[in-house]
Amino acid sequence: MSLYLYAITHADTPLPQVAGIDGAIVQQIPHAPLAAIVSPLAHARLAPSPLHLWQHEAVVSAVLAHAPVLPVRFGTALTNHAGVQAMLTHYAPQFLANLEVVRGCAELSLRVLWNVPAPATDMPPINNGRDYMLARLAQAQAQQAWRAHADTLIAELHARLAPLCRAHHHRPLLTPRLLLTAAYLVEKTNVTAFQQAVAQLDSDYPDLAFALTGPWAAYSFVQRLSPSPVSLITNADHLIPDTQHLTPDT
Repeated sequence: MSLYLYAITHADTPLPQVAGIDGAIVQQIPHAPLAAIVSPLAHARLAPSPLHLWQHEAVVSAVLAHAPVLPVRFGTALTNHAGVQAMLTHYAPQFLANLEVVRGCAELSLRVLWNVPAPATDMPPINNGRDYMLARLAQAQAQQAWRAHADTLIAELHARLAPLCRAHHHRPLLTPRLLLTAAYLVEKTNVTAFQQAVAQLDSDYPDLAFALTGPWAAYSFVQRLSPSPVSLITNADHLIPDTQHLTPDT
């Protein structure tokens, strides 16, 4: 029976009082100064169902309530206790450095929708070369103006939120409708103030739609790690503190 891995934390972190995947008992495997949070896993492969994703997230959140935590990608398992301890030894410098980065912080995720349509890219039939070039130029200018408007809005929003966070990642215009997807690393003492700031933005920008989620473990602010020795891993491509939120539609 392999061990399902939820998170990495410090060895003195209290064991969370929460059930794991399929109700399994959550265990802590210490290997000072670190510890892995695990539970027994009977499955050869674990399906990423909404229930399993939320069970994974519940364990990570329970650890986060007590100490800094590095969340691990859903579906990661190791062969046995020795494998877990070998992993903690192999990555100890990176794990400890990342735990310092996220100490005292949580991640808040922000999505902002807008209703400014992207300029049309279709071209009507134009036989005249000069008219065609002028139409292409007009298209390019419209696209540039649209993007500049988006950049201006994003800068305005971020100027209001930046003083309340320690770090951030932005991804603008992943789709024409999605103005901004962002992750903010926020000190736990500032979470309420950050939430209030987003609520005020929602009031000040009635043409935008804001969706704020969290606080989460700091999925987006930890270093991705290279693969551990293959013999240690039974249920995942590699061991990393994840960079994506675990949500039911993942």
